[in-house]
Amino acid sequence: MSLASSLRGLVVRAVARISGDGEAAQQAQLSGHAGQTRQAVEILHPYGFTGHAPAGGVTLLIHPNGDQSDPVALPPSHAGSRRQNLIAGQVCVYDAFKTEILLGNDGTITIKAATKIRLETPLLEVTGEIKDRAEQGGVSMSEMRQVFDGHTHPENDERSRTDPPTLNMGGH
Repeated sequence: MSLASSLRGLVVRAVARISGDGEAAQQAQLSGHAGQTRQAVEILHPYGFTGHAPAGGVTLLIHPNGDQSDPVALPPSHAGSRRQNLIAGQVCVYDAFKTEILLGNDGTITIKAATKIRLETPLLEVTGEIKDRAEQGGVSMSEMRQVFDGHTHPENDERSRTDPPTLNMGGH
């Protein structure tokens, strides 16, 4: 085998057909050039990031040290799921279901989720305001506290008004 042929076979494009995500190392069945199918190829994910791409994702099949018997692959891309039209410098984490976290070039982080966002933590601390229904004008939590702390209502047995609450929500 010539040097050129050896180098050409070190890295090849492949299509992920089936992948399994139940083990410590994710594995996939890959179809390469000339109809060659490889079973149980380890997908190398960078530390702290992982995903389970739909079938049809394109990857690079790598043969370390030229060893064709023990290939590994990079995480597959999936063109049909990829978030498009990013501005230079933006980053987006996304999935096949249109859930995304967009790091905007203006310092804004936009999270899109179809049903809910769940934070699993014993304490959530926020240094700024929290505002609901922002697209309709919304109200911040500090504005809600101010309304509560100053509210009065008619007495049940008289026609006068109550005093404001003696226990304020505070925070403003």
